[in-house]
Amino acid sequence: MQAVLIELNALDVWFSDAEQKRVRWLKDVKSKDREVANLNLRVDAADEALETVQNSLSVLNAEQAALATQRIEQAHRISEHLSAAYRLSGQDFLKLLLNQQSPDTFERMMRYHRYFSDARMESLEAYQTTLISLVANEEKLNLRLADRKTRQAGLALRRRALVNEHLQRKTLLASLSAQVESKTVQRERLQADRNRLEALLAELRRRATELDGSQFASRKGSLPWPVYG
Repeated sequence: MQAVLIELNALDVWFSDAEQKRVRWLKDVKSKDREVANLNLRVDAADEALETVQNSLSVLNAEQAALATQRIEQAHRISEHLSAAYRLSGQDFLKLLLNQQSPDTFERMMRYHRYFSDARMESLEAYQTTLISLVANEEKLNLRLADRKTRQAGLALRRRALVNEHLQRKTLLASLSAQVESKTVQRERLQADRNRLEALLAELRRRATELDGSQFASRKGSLPWPVYG
């Protein structure tokens, strides 16, 4: 009987501790549910922001393609200007210029030469500007891409951590529930043992009382009288 009581008391302590754990873990699960829900909202907002970034990247890619086309066109114009300038430079141009008898023709040739020289310089400057724009555009693209990847990685990492913590708490709760079920069966068995033992002890006491009463009745008239002092 004493052993049964000791086990029942130990089970009462275990159930009290288990209930405290259950309440605490349920609170953690609810907290993680809220965190996951808030994170999902942040993910949705980040997805919208990333979509905006993606659209911007598409625009930048279009600009880069346009700049690349412009660079090819400028390179072609520079090639033409350089060829024309070569034809109008050096001894050939000087001989041609010195052989001119007409001042108007001389002036027109000089003007053409300056035109080609100026056009060549403008094309070179425009080409340089285009190259600078391409480099700046590429740097902007790389920064946007790096920012997007960093945010995606951060959100994915946090979501995985929260989901893992949530699953761990649910696993603990499931394990605790299984233990509670097992301990409940054990407690019910011990309680039944206790009830049987108590019933047995009560029966033994009843029989002992009945036995004492019947012995007293059977000896009635044969018991010695009390001694008077």
